[in-house]
Formats: sequence, C-alpha cells, structure tokens
Amino acid sequence: MNISFTVPLNSNLDDDNSSVLNDSFIEENEFPDLDQSESSIVVAPINDTVPTPGGEGETTPQPFDIAIVPDTPVPLPSFPKLLTMDKLAKCSTFSGYPQDNAKRFLAEFESYALLHDLAEQDKRRIAAFHLHLKGPALTWFNSLSDESKQSWQNICVLFKEKYINFNLHSATVIMESELFQI
Repeated sequence: MNISFTVPLNSNLDDDNSSVLNDSFIEENEFPDLDQSESSIVVAPINDTVPTPGGEGETTPQPFDIAIVPDTPVPLPSFPKLLTMDKLAKCSTFSGYPQDNAKRFLAEFESYALLHDLAEQDKRRIAAFHLHLKGPALTWFNSLSDESKQSWQNICVLFKEKYINFNLHSATVIMESELFQI
C-alpha cells in the first residue's frame, strides 16, 4: 500500500487551503479506510519446521544458544578526547586593555590547558594561548621574538611582566589611568 503526502513548500501563510494547520489537511491526507483483507497487522502462521536448503524433508529448528560468544574481540571506534570537553571548556579571550583582568585570564587559560591536556612543553599550548589573545595583547605577542616564544614558561614570565606585575608609575599606565578619570 503506497500512501503519499504532499506538503507545499514555500507556501504563503495567509493561504489557508495550502497550510498544514488547515482543518481540511487531515481529512485530505488521512489514511484511507482499509478493507478487512488489508490489515495493518500481519500475523504469520506458527511453523515448527523449516525446510533445509539441501535436504528433501523438513527438520525442527534448533534453539539459539545465547551463551555463544564470538572468540574475536570487536574493536570499539576511537573518539578524540576533546570531543565532549570542547563543548564544556571555553576560555575567554584577552585584549590587554586596562579594564581586562590579566591574572584571571591567565588562571582561566591554565585550567583550559590542563583540561585539554596541553602540557607545558607542548607547542599546542603556545598556539592555543595565541588564539585567545586579541587587540593590543595579540600585537604584543606577535612582537615577541621567536626565541621568546619557544617555551611556555618564558611566555608566562613575559605576560606577567607586561600585564600583571607592571610598574604602576610608568608613563603609559599614568596616561591610561588619566584617560579613564572623570
């Protein structure tokens, strides 16, 4: 029995005749009444014997033994470790503006790196750090020499000097703080 439904695509919502929410839609698209000969439930006769392909007679089927376990192990598909953690762990970006909290960002990034299994010796940690910088902080990072970017410890020291343990009496800090005073 083939039953097909036609739902118009890109139809005008004001046109009540073509809408799925129209009262006549169900009447027009409902299943036709089935004859008694066409039943939606098919009952197969119970047969105790099954013909064998090479045999002339019929034999009684043997019960299935559930206790049989295959000898060869079935390998499970391997999924990357970060598949679920990628959605769970997000790290904010850091711009390097005076209102940004560099200490909080660095602590958050350390947690992010730990969760994503980025070891201190792993170059991916430095790359991930680079991807979480923007604005003046990204400009600062890009201005570092290649030698400075070789180790995570060195980047941490330079980041802390620039954004956490900076000199409060430097000309830049005084000028920026005066800009934000009313």
